[in-house]
Amino acid sequence: MSENINYEKALEELKEILTEVQNPDIELHVLESKMKRAKVLMEQCKHKLKTIEDSIN
Repeated sequence: MSENINYEKALEELKEILTEVQNPDIELHVLESKMKRAKVLMEQCKHKLKTIEDSIN
């Protein structure tokens, strides 16, 4: 995870991506890049949540 983005910003970007990919007219190459970005953001969010969970336990 080379990029450092806070959880709230990552979540907001994921919401924007979701809206964009729901467009039935989205081009395939745009969809692919959006989905790759979403995957990175989701992994970062999971990592941040896991870190918080570990610190609580």
